[in-house]
Amino acid sequence: MPHYRVHILDRLGNLLGAVDLDCPDDEAAEKRIEQILVGQGGELWRRVAVFQPNESSERSLQRRGTRIRDHNQRTKSH
Repeated sequence: MPHYRVHILDRLGNLLGAVDLDCPDDEAAEKRIEQILVGQGGELWRRVAVFQPNESSERSLQRRGTRIRDHNQRTKSH
């Protein structure tokens, strides 16, 4: 079953909140969003795919984070 997300927006288009939905198709999701928004603005999004990081990319991110912290510490001490 497809996964949808409704972004609830204020009059300026700022995000107020989000609601996750599982609906059989786009038409059912559109009907459901009308019940959720009730006069509010919003956007309906559908998840197309989820990509999980592999172990090496997680290690790479951790190393980069360490370098950034080390650099920030050196910058503050000068």
